[in-house]
Amino acid sequence: MYKLLIVAALFLVMTSQALAEGVVVETTFYSEALGQDKSVHVYLPDGYNSSSGRRYPVIYYFHGAGLLLGHDEFPDLVDVLDLLIEDGVIYPVIVVKPDGYTTPYPASFYTGSVLYGDVEGYIAHDLIQWVDASFRTLPNRVKRTVMGHSMGGYGAVKFYGEYPDLYQAAAAVCGSGMDLPVMLSINIYGVLGELTGPPYFYYPSAGFANGVLFSMAGAFSPNLSNPPFYVDLPLDQWANYVPEVWALWMEHNLPQFLQNLPGYQGTDEVRIYFDAGTLDQFYILPACNAFADSLDALGINYEYQIFEGGHFDKLHERFTIAVSFLCEKMHHSHPGCDGSWEFSDVPQAERTFGYHSAAYDRASFETRIAFDLQIPGFVSLDIYDGMGRVVETLVNSHLDPGMHNVGFYDSILAPGVYFYNIRSGDTSVTGKVLLLK
Repeated sequence: MYKLLIVAALFLVMTSQALAEGVVVETTFYSEALGQDKSVHVYLPDGYNSSSGRRYPVIYYFHGAGLLLGHDEFPDLVDVLDLLIEDGVIYPVIVVKPDGYTTPYPASFYTGSVLYGDVEGYIAHDLIQWVDASFRTLPNRVKRTVMGHSMGGYGAVKFYGEYPDLYQAAAAVCGSGMDLPVMLSINIYGVLGELTGPPYFYYPSAGFANGVLFSMAGAFSPNLSNPPFYVDLPLDQWANYVPEVWALWMEHNLPQFLQNLPGYQGTDEVRIYFDAGTLDQFYILPACNAFADSLDALGINYEYQIFEGGHFDKLHERFTIAVSFLCEKMHHSHPGCDGSWEFSDVPQAERTFGYHSAAYDRASFETRIAFDLQIPGFVSLDIYDGMGRVVETLVNSHLDPGMHNVGFYDSILAPGVYFYNIRSGDTSVTGKVLLLK
């Protein structure tokens, strides 16, 4: 596992605010999934409006619940983007910040429920379709990533795990709820500190901690038959866990969404970044440590940074690291570049195929070849020996987009190194196959 420890213009009805180099556009769009208009902020890099032929990768940014405390972290991110682009660390990129608030409780944790509506459909489908239709994006998973701060960090990692066909990588800055058991075991003291008891009578307006508790319950354990708050809480009046409700919460623990990531486990690929401050006032660090342990157990590589600071005071530094990480994963960073660049579209191979690899499966005694087809088409998958001769054809048919996993085992062939070639149209990718007996 990779752990780095550090201690020390199709615009609708819009208004825009010019910031340094880029422009932030504020508008709304209609979400079919939610049946309502939702607000969205879009950062367009300097030169977007004057270069009609260029298309850009997209970072989807999920905000935290900081506005409930009077803190808006998005301007910090905009400043970071301007500086990184101006200094030539990354190429220009579009950043989209959707509205993650809901009713009756505001902090949705980017999770749909019978109380909040289809939040996943709103963000994973409606929003992406609208952005790709309204702005000059590169509409390809390889050029699309997701990040967030606090509550948004939880949402970013969740969406990456739940929709691996949509996002290339994820970053969580001071992510809240990265491990639900640890988070609740610590935050319970804040919840009880806003109340009198025991016995405790929980209500959402008791304070920030109770507001977050009810918001999470609205996402994880809503109950429309339980007025007046229409949620089931995981704590009883004596602050003991309620097993049947807690089981519902655990269905939303982040490792549940990551354990079936296609093809990335057991490789050196690192597509998840998260960090935590040693002075975080919401005690993010213990939950992030537990999340790292869960990733270790799943065999998923990651980059985890621990820094000296709190939940809000080091955002410029942390956003710089997170954005740089995501742009590197999108092959959209260029350290040392002087900032004068000529836009280059995604290579045809990346537009057709995303991730591809071959790995031996001990359970089935065969080699599995996994590949991510970005666009539908007729696909051939051939196995070659070291002399360049085709020894096996595994696929020769039309395939839909998405991850495909093909088994290869032939007792006639001698053990050794072979090669696979996946072709669709005029585009192909090649890799090694180790055949074992």
